[in-house]
Amino acid sequence: RMRDLNQRFYTNIPALQRALYTAAVQRGNFAASPDSVRSRYGCLGGGLLVAAIIGGVLAAGIFSEWTSTIICPFIAIAAVSLILAWLGQHMPVKTRKGAEAAALSRAFKNYLANLEKYADPAKVTEQFDKYLPYAIAFGLERTWINRFNRVPGTPMPGWYYPVGMPYLGYPGSRGGLASGVPVSTSGGAVLTPGSAPSLQSMSNSLSGGLQGISDGLNTMLNSAARTLTSTPPSSSTSSSGGHSFSGGGGGGFHSSGGSGGGSHGFR
Repeated sequence: RMRDLNQRFYTNIPALQRALYTAAVQRGNFAASPDSVRSRYGCLGGGLLVAAIIGGVLAAGIFSEWTSTIICPFIAIAAVSLILAWLGQHMPVKTRKGAEAAALSRAFKNYLANLEKYADPAKVTEQFDKYLPYAIAFGLERTWINRFNRVPGTPMPGWYYPVGMPYLGYPGSRGGLASGVPVSTSGGAVLTPGSAPSLQSMSNSLSGGLQGISDGLNTMLNSAARTLTSTPPSSSTSSSGGHSFSGGGGGGFHSSGGSGGGSHGFR
């Protein structure tokens, strides 16, 4: 449950980030881990800066009569160390394969952001669930969801059902009914075994409208992001009590406890 991850899951994020870097190197997108390259240059710059400060102080004490002259080389070394530390953040270099993968990713993001330029959403409704994780990763989930909430027959993800809907056997086979018997909703829609409910059928059953369903899904995803990146309050901050993160008109989960972090903790 999401509430079990509140203020706990954040400890896994550094390991996940390292695993992503390792995978990028193994796939040949980078010659070395970008994180390691940045750390190497940062350590080199920090070491030179410390050496320049210590050397300058010692030299000024030994050759006090030439202080203004003797410390000039150490000032230059300190400047070089700061430049190295700054350059280190930009030193990770992609391989040719990595550059091509990055270009493909940017093109795919452009496709998701401007779907109407390349396809009719009504004819590619199967892409809603298929590409939703990528839209989340690119920070386009709200645009992606709102685009399809106007298209009747768009299937909802098999792992999601709004509060108030009959339980459809999730997690399971793309919305198959647990009992194997069709269910007639209050809006007159009939959900059959093995069929994924659509945005339209769900909204009819809740007498709400597509906008209400999409808002609920957006709220649920934002709540999940806050929960997964939430950290315990610092000792200097008094606890303000429990907070509930729910899917509004949508997601059927709650997490209690304080929340921290932003709405996107994985980019």
